[in-house]
Amino acid sequence: MSSMGYGLLRVPEWVLRFAYLNVLWVVFTMTGLIVFGVFPAARATLSVAERWLRGETDFSVFRTFWRGYKTNFVQSNVLGFLIVVTGAALYLYFLLIQQIDGPAVYVLQYVLLLVSTMYVLTMLYMFPVSIRHDAGILSIVKTSFLVMLVSPLSTLMTIAGIFIMYLLVMYLPGLLPVFGASASAFLLMWSSEIAFSNIERKKEKQLPASKAG
Repeated sequence: MSSMGYGLLRVPEWVLRFAYLNVLWVVFTMTGLIVFGVFPAARATLSVAERWLRGETDFSVFRTFWRGYKTNFVQSNVLGFLIVVTGAALYLYFLLIQQIDGPAVYVLQYVLLLVSTMYVLTMLYMFPVSIRHDAGILSIVKTSFLVMLVSPLSTLMTIAGIFIMYLLVMYLPGLLPVFGASASAFLLMWSSEIAFSNIERKKEKQLPASKAG
């Protein structure tokens, strides 16, 4: 059988894997009463996606998901709480700025737009970073911010992937309950892995230079 034929035969297999992972995300989000379940479930979904991206397929998706959900339940919720509170604060500042008159409002709007953009882009890397690095909350936030700054191409790929997912859901809303979370997690983890690899290569190039100096 040709490689193309073999690849086509594996398409239904991967469709089922993504659908099953999406079901786990829904079930465990509901298990945590949505508010306390959505972020641990998101992190667990990313942990499964990471193993797939490493080429691993012969493992229990449920056990990997459950381990990621249970072990990192508290940290995931703290990260999620930080994301929500920061986003709410930025939105509140936006509403307050609208009440200001004069030329200063344009400067404040520009600053808020810049801060909000950096917040969103940093937020995208927080959970992938938490999977790659066993660190505290502040270290995860700092590392995510640095990854965002030094990996603009990967960040653009992440945004493009999210936009494509948005268009697919808009035109094919039936995909959302079947592949929404799992496909989004895979795209996010894929672009994040590219960013991590680029950073590691840059570090390796700097090592000989520092030794030579």
